[in-house]
Amino acid sequence: MAEERSLANLGATSLLIAHQATLRGVLEALQEYRNSINSTLVLHFEDMGGEVILREDFSLSSPEPSRQSSDLVLGVLARLCASILGESWTPLSVCFSHEAPPPAEMPIFRRLFRCKPEFNCEFNGLILHATDLDRANCAPMPTWPATRAS
Repeated sequence: MAEERSLANLGATSLLIAHQATLRGVLEALQEYRNSINSTLVLHFEDMGGEVILREDFSLSSPEPSRQSSDLVLGVLARLCASILGESWTPLSVCFSHEAPPPAEMPIFRRLFRCKPEFNCEFNGLILHATDLDRANCAPMPTWPATRAS
């Protein structure tokens, strides 16, 4: 599902995102307007010197989100970063708190994240170069189908 998501899937927020100068601006806009996209997700980015951890956590008390939900959220976040920074961008790593999926599912993870996924981690998140936050936004402006005037 994450492979089919695009910037336009964020609705009107995609227009705001397209006007942000950098990935940092995009992430800050997502934090500010998260309720218009998904009120159960909270985006965090932690600067660790030369690297940054991007995490989207669920703000649910129970039940705990499923593994599939966490995987989808990280997949969408990775696709968003690639649309902002260019399709050749890859994270340094992607971390999952759950066990590795069956071997037959691993090609999906490698294709979507374009890096070796790590499992049984302490958090779910993407690790990227800190300099990626200040790279220019190269996402094209979202387009919607034209509507006919009545």
